[in-house]
Amino acid sequence: MADRSPREVVDTRIRNQIMEYLQLVSSAAQQKDYQRRVSDVNVPTELICSWEDWMPVEEGAQDFAPPVYSAEEWEAIEKYGRTWDVVAAATPEEMPSLEEFIGTLEWGRLKQAAEDALSVFQRRGVFEET
Repeated sequence: MADRSPREVVDTRIRNQIMEYLQLVSSAAQQKDYQRRVSDVNVPTELICSWEDWMPVEEGAQDFAPPVYSAEEWEAIEKYGRTWDVVAAATPEEMPSLEEFIGTLEWGRLKQAAEDALSVFQRRGVFEET
């Protein structure tokens, strides 16, 4: 992907951040490590709210198109997003601690959806950002 436009570079960075997010959501161990390192953060809240950091608020704000995203990756994003919508609607505004959240139906659904989406992204791996 030589001579990429500034937009492609930004989209690539967003793609890589989506992968990092999916890795965190799919791993109880990473979540627990995050909680240990940043004890004043409510990790379940971060798992829910961080998704919105990478998804467009306005229609057309993010173009999930080739060459940065494959059609399968876009489908994985849409599928994860649908699960995220259901889980976010089912969780309380004041999220429980990580220890209480792990093992809940909502955590399990989100974790499984993240694992599924991540497996699609891992086919092409992390992209160079420059």
